[in-house]
Amino acid sequence: DIKQQFHQPDVIDERRKRHFVKKVMPNAPQLNPAEERMLKNLGDLESALVKKGKRVKGTYKEAVDKFLWREGGKVWAAYSAIVDISAMSMFAEPFELDTYENQRQHLNEEG
Repeated sequence: DIKQQFHQPDVIDERRKRHFVKKVMPNAPQLNPAEERMLKNLGDLESALVKKGKRVKGTYKEAVDKFLWREGGKVWAAYSAIVDISAMSMFAEPFELDTYENQRQHLNEEG
């Protein structure tokens, strides 16, 4: 059947994501000062996590590392995870929502 021969939804999804990464992302506007400050603050939080954070008991072999620490009468919590795809590919996921993969998942879950 011709429809089956040319039906390649996974190839189309990958091409859409690749287009987003190669064409759309490089044309994104520069960060404004508030966005730059936010990223700096995240870097400061990561430094605090490394220096002060104590791993939550029982989370060593989980996919997400969880940490807690006390400072100045406050309790802080943070988590970190290693993502096994590039940052650009990760950002393509939420922007390319109309994929065949998402349609299949919706049909499987919602019928």
